[in-house]
Amino acid sequence: EALPHPYPNSNNTLTITYDIIHSPSYRLPVLYLTCTTTANHPISSPETLYRALVPPSMKPQIQAIGVMGAVSATEHPITGLPCYFVHPCKTADAMRPLCAGGGVGAERYVLRWLGLVGGGVGLNVPAALAVDIAGTGEV
Repeated sequence: EALPHPYPNSNNTLTITYDIIHSPSYRLPVLYLTCTTTANHPISSPETLYRALVPPSMKPQIQAIGVMGAVSATEHPITGLPCYFVHPCKTADAMRPLCAGGGVGAERYVLRWLGLVGGGVGLNVPAALAVDIAGTGEV
């Protein structure tokens, strides 16, 4: 999924390509973000990414996680290109109450995970899609 976002203080548009890739180390999905401007320049600083994507109300929470914050620069595991990722170190703990009681299939798990991880970096699942995938009013 590639989504355009207004780029702060510029006429450029920031294009974010979101990739969800299963991490064999963490044994859960990890969200990768590849960011370029309309001038095809990569975003080279996490601060720029935070300004462009992270809602102001969530910025303190996201920046407080780990040494570098919840969003860190890395190499994309498939393309090998520079990108950012939402660090998965606390994901399992955060997902535990969302999946309590079992009976959460893969689609519902991913929807709940996206709600937890994606909203902090500009990736939101439309409610109609979530309800359609869940098959009930409960996601």
